[in-house]
Amino acid sequence: MGTPSHRTTSRTGLPCRRLPPRDRADRRGRGALLEERDRIARDLHDLAIERLFATGMTLQSAVRFVDHPQAGERLRWQVPLVPDGA
Repeated sequence: MGTPSHRTTSRTGLPCRRLPPRDRADRRGRGALLEERDRIARDLHDLAIERLFATGMTLQSAVRFVDHPQAGERLRWQVPLVPDGA
């Protein structure tokens, strides 16, 4: 009989090579790692957007306390741009 073959057939009936258990576990581990990276990226993105909106709201409320006319005008011009950065 000899050594066992790692060959099997796929769903299509075509021959394919079955990965050894260690390789399959490595692939699952890589998949889990990529999913975790995606989750972290989404969390960081959400946090950045929340902070940008909070900054825009703070600047908008601070404009009324600026005594210098040119500084106040610059703030009024910049505040609407903050949410666009998000």
